[in-house]
Amino acid sequence: TTLKPEHLKHGSWTIDPQGLALSPSDFGVATVPVIPQGSYELRITFTRTEGTDGIFIALPVGARGGNLNLSGWGGQASGLEWIDGNEANDNDSTVRPGTITNNQPHTLVARVTLGGDDDVTVTTTLDGQPYVRWAGKTSQVQTAAAWKLGHPQALGVGAHRCAIRFHSVRLAMTEGKAVPLPEAKAPPR
Repeated sequence: TTLKPEHLKHGSWTIDPQGLALSPSDFGVATVPVIPQGSYELRITFTRTEGTDGIFIALPVGARGGNLNLSGWGGQASGLEWIDGNEANDNDSTVRPGTITNNQPHTLVARVTLGGDDDVTVTTTLDGQPYVRWAGKTSQVQTAAAWKLGHPQALGVGAHRCAIRFHSVRLAMTEGKAVPLPEAKAPPR
C-alpha cells in the first residue's frame, strides 16, 4: 500500500528510501491506508532520533480505535491509551519505565487477537522482549482525541515532540482480512 499526502495527517513528514520521517511536532500522525478486519500482527521498525516523548501506534480493536503509546511522558511509561477512560500511564497495560533509546533501530511487534463476546487481547514485544500486554473487552478501549486518524479502524503511526523514522510497517492478518482505507470524499461544491 502506498502512502499519499492525505494520509500524513499532522506534523512535518517526509518520505524517502529509508522510510517515513517525522520532525518534532505536537501529535504528528500518519494513517496507514488499510483496515484490519479481524485479528492481526503489526510489525514496525523505527528509530527515534531526537527527543524523549511518545511514539504512537494506532492499533484498532475490532470496530473501535485504540493506540499504543511508547515512551510517553518523557519516557516514564508505555501502554495502551484510554483503557476504561485511563491514559497509557495509568491503566492495566502500563509499563514503567517506558524508555526508548534514541538513534538505535527498534522492532515492535503488536498482536491484536479478537475473541467472542467482545474479547480482545493485545500483546507486544519490543526488540524481541515481552512488553505491553492487556486483555479485556473492545468496549473498554478508545482513542485519545489528539491521535484520531479520520477512521476508527485505521492503522497509523506518529509521535509527540520527537523526531522519528519509521523504516517499515508490515501487517499480517492472523484471522479475517485487510481492506483498503476508503478514499476520502471531496466536500460538496
